[in-house]
Amino acid sequence: GTGCAVCGIYACDIPFGGTEEVCSSCCAGYAGEKDTCCRILSGNYGLLIYVMKVSPERIATSGKEELTIFGHGFDGIVSYNRVFVGGVECPIFDLNIDYSTKDGVAKCRMPAGVGPDVKYVTLHVSDGFSPEPVIGFCCVQRDEFGYVPPEPNYEGASGVMFLPPSVTSLTPTALSFEKGRLLTVYGRNFGPPTLYDAKTRYVGPVGGFPREKYTPPEAVVVLPGGAHVACLKTLHVSDSQVVCVTPDIPAASARVVLRGVGQQSAADVSEAVLSVRAAPRYATLCLSKREDPPACAECCEAECEEQFGGEDA
Repeated sequence: GTGCAVCGIYACDIPFGGTEEVCSSCCAGYAGEKDTCCRILSGNYGLLIYVMKVSPERIATSGKEELTIFGHGFDGIVSYNRVFVGGVECPIFDLNIDYSTKDGVAKCRMPAGVGPDVKYVTLHVSDGFSPEPVIGFCCVQRDEFGYVPPEPNYEGASGVMFLPPSVTSLTPTALSFEKGRLLTVYGRNFGPPTLYDAKTRYVGPVGGFPREKYTPPEAVVVLPGGAHVACLKTLHVSDSQVVCVTPDIPAASARVVLRGVGQQSAADVSEAVLSVRAAPRYATLCLSKREDPPACAECCEAECEEQFGGEDA
């Protein structure tokens, strides 16, 4: 009947990697219990479900990349197998199974997301009858006794991390120091805007960070003294473009980085350099401390020289 329980790795309570890798023995424990039975998955003959590895382990944020899952216990009907990354489905578009061993390789379309935290990968296999699938966690480890899966509470589980943002160009490459200018920042792995709803709440895959920590990308101006000054506003255009409404930039040049979830793009690249025109050269705008707003009450000549690239202040 449809109320039968599905035999899974933990329900069977047999050694993972033991000589008997089917659920038939554990089903005997249900005998005699009223209205309870143990259903062996029809498609995979009751084999245990587990994920051996995923590739790549670091992936682009766009939602267009392929993720490959090497697993065991796949069902022969593709629709009975589902892959989830950080709680979001990764739709399978290709599946190859060795029917003698039930080892298989699935390819799915990685959902868009951001963040360096690990997004857990799970394989869900059902039989078309039972209400609950059997779940295999990424990724098993092998010891002298066989394969050891992660615990059901995700202890020891692993999966995929998203690549950090990078800046590839700025338009324009030079502008006035005065605030309110529009600067377009191009790059990679900013995350698409569809990751956030109308209230800027993140709807993509989640890992070790709380969901509220997944905030939209922010463009930041890095001044010669090391101060980081956020753009007055960052318009999130696409996975590869944002528009910065610039703050005052009291320096002869600056660098622009993109700050994402738990990481930011590199500042020490030539593509991130911004030339600044007509910046005022007087002491009250020197950056003797990393403060926000970027100004100090007092500063010295050496700091002014640093601010303007070694030129006389």
